Amino acid sequence: AGPPPPPPGGLGGGAGGLVPALCKVVTTAEKKPGFRGDAVVAAKMLLRVAPHDAGAEAEMDKGGFWGYLTSPSSYFCGLPSHEGLTAEEGVALAELADTLLRDHEGRLARCKPEERAVAHNLLAGVLAHPEYAVHSAAAAAIRRAHGSEPATVKGIVDGLHALIRTEG
Repeated sequence: AGPPPPPPGGLGGGAGGLVPALCKVVTTAEKKPGFRGDAVVAAKMLLRVAPHDAGAEAEMDKGGFWGYLTSPSSYFCGLPSHEGLTAEEGVALAELADTLLRDHEGRLARCKPEERAVAHNLLAGVLAHPEYAVHSAAAAAIRRAHGSEPATVKGIVDGLHALIRTEG
């Protein structure tokens, strides 16, 4: 199935330079943590465009975009445990990892094992987020990636739900 295709005409070189601008947000967030929430949304948009637009994917390669999503030392890896991660950003991060795993298998297959693990680590991190919407989005992404919800994930989610009910 995959994501819906972007509008005709492509976004790589057109649309007022949207792809380079989104790549710049991702790059800028490395040195300016205040941009990291926006970087998650920008990366998610780029991942949805790339499978349908070779020009966009080439622009993403040129800007080093993929390294941010596959490098174990990338700032993206620390986002799930960041205390200031909002529910909106957490859900976007789960969706980003989901899109990376489902729609970019070919690219991930060319990565080293530790680079392929980054998306799974992002999902594991947001699975532990205290906001219901965030860990639910992560659990849904895991279900889609595996075709069902592994028993360990179900146990973690059930435990989180129990904690939230007792603390609330």
